[in-house]
Amino acid sequence: MSRKSLLLLLPGLAVSLVACTPAEQPAPTPVSPPKASEAPAPPPTSQPAPPSGSPDPKPGAGDPPLVKPEEDACGAGKLTDYLNRLPSTDVDASIRQTVGHDRIRTIKPGDAVTMDFRPDRLNVEIGEDGRIKRIRCG
Repeated sequence: MSRKSLLLLLPGLAVSLVACTPAEQPAPTPVSPPKASEAPAPPPTSQPAPPSGSPDPKPGAGDPPLVKPEEDACGAGKLTDYLNRLPSTDVDASIRQTVGHDRIRTIKPGDAVTMDFRPDRLNVEIGEDGRIKRIRCG
């Protein structure tokens, strides 16, 4: 390429570079935190608070069921009292008796689990702390 050709290309190159630079953005406006008097009220609870001096209610008491009745072919809805329990042979036998079948799969942290969905199979999932963390059909 000759020097004359390069000089003819330089103005076009400069124009195209200017066209590619991003437009300046206005600075964001600062947002002030809400005043204490403007803090939103906490949502109402569906349960009344326990009287002072009484123990806290069981987790899950008064909560909506974990499994809809039409989706509860395995009996998971009957087992809310077993959450946060340590699994044992007695607990396993009690779960089998409560649901009325032996189609139960215990899943421990790190276990490989097949993805086949069986609505009549009960899955009992164990958490990192060794306690029952989730009970569901599948």
